[in-house]
Amino acid sequence: MDSIFKKDNNGRLKRHTLELLASGTKNVAYQIYKTSPAQTNFKIDLDITEIPNEYKGSLYETWLYDAVNFLEQIITGVNYSSEQRTIPVKVTFDQLIFGENHFSGQGGPGNMATNFNGNIDISEILQTFDAIDIYENYITVKSGSIKFCSCSQCHPIGNPQQRFFYTALHELFHVLGFGALWNGNFRLITGPAGTTSLPDLIANANVFPWNLLVTLLGFGPVLSSGINPNSNNIGIGSPIDPKYIGPQGLAAYDEATYDLQMFIPIHPSTNPVATVQNAGGSALSHWGFRAPGADPNGPFYNELMNYTTTTNSFVSKFTVASMEDIGYAVDYSALDIPLANFMSN
Repeated sequence: MDSIFKKDNNGRLKRHTLELLASGTKNVAYQIYKTSPAQTNFKIDLDITEIPNEYKGSLYETWLYDAVNFLEQIITGVNYSSEQRTIPVKVTFDQLIFGENHFSGQGGPGNMATNFNGNIDISEILQTFDAIDIYENYITVKSGSIKFCSCSQCHPIGNPQQRFFYTALHELFHVLGFGALWNGNFRLITGPAGTTSLPDLIANANVFPWNLLVTLLGFGPVLSSGINPNSNNIGIGSPIDPKYIGPQGLAAYDEATYDLQMFIPIHPSTNPVATVQNAGGSALSHWGFRAPGADPNGPFYNELMNYTTTTNSFVSKFTVASMEDIGYAVDYSALDIPLANFMSN
């Protein structure tokens, strides 16, 4: 059945299905169509009880729900179950200023509070798995959280910035696992004679080690030679040369580049030793817009899941396809509509 988009009572575009009505004895030419809301098994349930009152009822809240609506149009469930998947997401505002750097937002699976001091404690890692769902070679999210910066530079109260819609959507992709659940030995440091060493994790509010957890436990054990060969690896390479190889995302990237590609570049770490320490903010969890050899005028230009967003950002087919690699069921029809059309005025 064909899909079309119609506005609901809140003025938000929703995916509808075009249905052919039975016409009795009439010729096919006289058959008529109707539309009904498209079937979906996916919903994001925002918890905004702890956001400051000055943000409630503002355009910031409206744009946050606009971002949720867009994701609910492109993700329809998980591809290994027909059961309803409702993901609770807690939203807060706080100062996200680290030194001279301002971060508009940060999001991820769970509560993003799991950080490890020194060597990795496996028992501590296992406690975090309440927030993710593991099925064969897939890992999807069961809950998540987002924190937006409340400083006047990022999100001033009296002058709402439209970029917030794109920031919210960007962080919601991370909540659902984009970057945060990419597994593969591109996150590990290669030690002597091809062995793999595990970096210590620094306790830092801006860093969450979900990606490393998935690499270690989610898709099989780490062998002395690297990742378990039976694992469904999302990425290969190294921290300074990471490469995305998920099959659906890579096939869509082939379409975008009109060529057969071997990988999608991932934003690299600038420090080959500090693997995970740099991963929470940008490295190893975004597309490689500034990766060596990346074309600034190519398919990454203004793509939403670069490490920075703009008010001209768009969502590419390969970003949506990468969510299918993680384990979600997806629908691409919303990509035919400009992203800005999903934002309320």
